[in-house]
Amino acid sequence: MNRRLWLFSLAAVTAGFLILTGIQAKDFNESEPPVSDTVRFQEADQHVWKFKPVNGTLCRRLWDETAACWLTDWIPV
Repeated sequence: MNRRLWLFSLAAVTAGFLILTGIQAKDFNESEPPVSDTVRFQEADQHVWKFKPVNGTLCRRLWDETAACWLTDWIPV
């Protein structure tokens, strides 16, 4: 009888502890990736004006350093 009372008390205390502390199982098969995989840094595009004389007139053209391409045609200044 004493052993049954001790086991019942132990089970009651354990159940109470689990309920009061709010322990919950976590589902590891979630579709959401871990935080370390979702952190991304995006740099702003860097644009540079390039100048050169065209037929005696100073012209400028916008160059994208990030994509390595021209953004505009030659524009007289």
